[in-house]
Amino acid sequence: MGPLLYHFADAYGPDDDMSIELSLEDVKRVAYHYGFVMEVRGLCTIN
Repeated sequence: MGPLLYHFADAYGPDDDMSIELSLEDVKRVAYHYGFVMEVRGLCTIN
């Protein structure tokens, strides 16, 4: 499972809520579509 795992990812029964897992690129594409601008790009490193 990816880092953007949603809360209901393990829901499998017919009465469970549906869940999706979007890639970071999908999230950024939707955000840009709605006018959001990413100002800082970078990775955090943990020593």
